[in-house]
Amino acid sequence: MGSNVICSAADNYCANNVESIYDEVLNRDEYDIRELQPDPFPPRFYVAYLNTAIVQIAIGAFQNFTESSAAVGDAFNTTGDDGREDGTIADMLELLEQGITVMMYTGDADYNCNWLGGEVVSNEIGQPGFNYSGYTNISTSDGVVHGQVKQSGPFSFVRIYESGHVSIVEVQVYPLKPKFEPEPMRREYPFWDMYLWLRLPSRSGNADFEIFNQEVPFYQPEIALAIFQRAIARLDIATGLINVTSGYRTVGPPTSDYREGNATVQLEVVNTNATYNTSTNEPNPPSKKGRFAKKKGRRAVLLWEGLKACKAMSRL
Repeated sequence: MGSNVICSAADNYCANNVESIYDEVLNRDEYDIRELQPDPFPPRFYVAYLNTAIVQIAIGAFQNFTESSAAVGDAFNTTGDDGREDGTIADMLELLEQGITVMMYTGDADYNCNWLGGEVVSNEIGQPGFNYSGYTNISTSDGVVHGQVKQSGPFSFVRIYESGHVSIVEVQVYPLKPKFEPEPMRREYPFWDMYLWLRLPSRSGNADFEIFNQEVPFYQPEIALAIFQRAIARLDIATGLINVTSGYRTVGPPTSDYREGNATVQLEVVNTNATYNTSTNEPNPPSKKGRFAKKKGRRAVLLWEGLKACKAMSRL
């Protein structure tokens, strides 16, 4: 299992000499290397939004949402948890062998939990046929390619373009059945932040329910909602049109070679009142009145669609 002292020292060395370089030397946000510090994205008001009554009712939440716990984080840090593989890869393969849908995804502008490292992990899990699958574009309703996926059966790895680290949202949804008492069956693995949706059979045997630990990209809501719905429905991540079986494989090149250039890289600190444009993948320019323009309509639609999806799941 390793020594807490040794693993913690190794973790601290990596944090101080590798991870923090972007923050302390380059003054860039390690969670979105396109932005200089302080980075206003994502804004923090979403916490209050998630704790409104209408959202909690729609998703079936029974307690308030909290981003994180300093006490829990500190406890993990004392063990050097970030640097411990500790059976995580084997555990993920075990989930797949039980027929559970697993999807890893990460934004490609994130240095802290970078997509290249995630890709390495995905190839080590050992899902049959995965290393022979290829990357293919993910289609969405807006006709824009926001990322690529490599998938074999119920396992997929997704690279989301022009997206930084993502805001943590954790939801548990159970079927609303009489006398059904849910158990805390969520399984967590101490390996980065790129996790998965899990689909497990209900104890009642009459319905399925989902337990999923999701981190939905603030930067790319269109593809986030699409892959969310497809994973739950056991449809292919690329199109959402194919029922996934054990023999399903994506076809394409073995590597994801899309290069974005520096078009969305910010060379000045972004104003704290700025809004983010999910079409141009960069901050909105200041308006003539000195305030930052807001992208209207689309995000409201996406939020509403997301609430409807959560509400629909609660009926399963």
